[in-house]
Amino acid sequence: MSSPSHWLVVANPLAGKDKNRKIRDQVLQALAEKEQSFNLIERESFFEVEDQLLASLQREQDLRGILVVGGDGTIHHVAQTTWRAGYDLPIAVVPQGTGNDFARQLGLYGKRVADLLEFFISDDPVKVDVLTMDEHLALQVISTGLDASVSHQSRKMPSFLGQSRYVLALLKQLRSLPVIRYDLMIDGQRHQKEAILVAVANGRNYGGGMLISPHSINDDGLFEIILVAPVGRLRLLLLFPRIFTGRHIDHPLVTALKGTSVKIEADTIAEADGEPLSSGPLDHLITLTRLQFWRM
Repeated sequence: MSSPSHWLVVANPLAGKDKNRKIRDQVLQALAEKEQSFNLIERESFFEVEDQLLASLQREQDLRGILVVGGDGTIHHVAQTTWRAGYDLPIAVVPQGTGNDFARQLGLYGKRVADLLEFFISDDPVKVDVLTMDEHLALQVISTGLDASVSHQSRKMPSFLGQSRYVLALLKQLRSLPVIRYDLMIDGQRHQKEAILVAVANGRNYGGGMLISPHSINDDGLFEIILVAPVGRLRLLLLFPRIFTGRHIDHPLVTALKGTSVKIEADTIAEADGEPLSSGPLDHLITLTRLQFWRM
C-alpha cells in the first residue's frame, strides 16, 4: 500500500521574513511537482496557527504528515499543539528561523529544499525523544536560572541580531548573578546543589547553535542535566565562549548528569526551547515522551 500524499503545511511568515516566504513558495512548488497535495496554514500568531491546525486535523484524513516551514518556535508550538490534542502525526521540518537548533539535531539544517522534500516523501519518519513538563513540551532544552533569565531577555531584543541577542542578554544579566539552591530528584536519587543555572537537555544545541550539551542525542531514552556552580562575573565571562564548541562541559565548575526523570525544586524561572515555561518558583517533574519526526 502506498503512503499518503497529503500534507498540512504550517508556515510562519515572520521567521526569516521575505526569505521565509521564498522558501515557503519553493516548498509548495516542490510538493506540487511531486504530485503531493497540501493545505497551507499560515498565520502571524501562534494562537491563530493553533486554532487552524486543530480544525484542519479534525477535518483531514489519511495525512502523510505536518510540514513546518519555520524556526524552533514554530516547530515547538506545532509539536505541542498536536501532542496535547492526542495526535501522533509525523512532523517534517524545513528550517527557516533565527535559531534552527532542532533542525540541526535532526540533521536537516543547511540542506536544499528539493533534497529535503525528496527525503520527506520517500523516507519514513522515526521516533525521537522530547522533554515533557506538565502540559508542556521541549524539543531541545528546558533552561532554568541564569539560562532562562538570559533567554527571557534575549527575546525582547530585535530578531535581526540573531545569535548575538543571547550574548547581549548575558552581559546585561551579569549585573546580578544570584546563587540558586536546587533540590533535584534524578531517577529517585536526590542532589542538593547551589548553582547559577540548571539546563535539562535532550538536544545538543540551543540559542542558535551553542553546544550546551554536546553529548546529547534524542533517541537514547535519556536526557542530560547540566549544572553550573556559583561563579564570579569575570570567571563566567571566561567560561562562556567554551559553550560555542562544547568545551565548557569539561570545566570543573560544570557538572553533567544523565536521567530519565528529574524533579526540580528551586526558586527560579524556566524556559522551554526559548519559550516561556514557568515564572517560578519551580516544583516540577520533567520526563520523556516520543514523537515522530523525519531525521537524516
